[in-house]
Amino acid sequence: METKINADEEDKEITRASELVGDTYLSAKTIMDMNMIGTFTISEAKVLTIQQQDKPPQEKIGLKFSGVDGFVMPLNRTNTKKLQTAFGDEFKKWIGKKVEISTQKIMVGKETKDTIVLSPEPPKDQTRIN
Repeated sequence: METKINADEEDKEITRASELVGDTYLSAKTIMDMNMIGTFTISEAKVLTIQQQDKPPQEKIGLKFSGVDGFVMPLNRTNTKKLQTAFGDEFKKWIGKKVEISTQKIMVGKETKDTIVLSPEPPKDQTRIN
């Protein structure tokens, strides 16, 4: 299954080849392979249009993290709602916030799949939202 990601940019002049190539999306496998489990700071938040073969395009929030170049994480519904509850509805204001990235196995139909779990890092005087 081929997945393409295109970021919606507002009348931005393209000046770098990397802007034409685009980012690779983060998957649970990539996170495990890169040993990327831990706390990361959101460095960019944008709208992605994701086109999967034989499905209509979907718009999702895509996050980039400080120190993780060349990757963007499209958020699923669960992670979107967790961050929305913790950080507010305006996702551009999530930039600078810290999240803990981990993976877990879930059942999808009769298959077990690895999935990405984002947990907002609470302020020091609050408990974590799960």
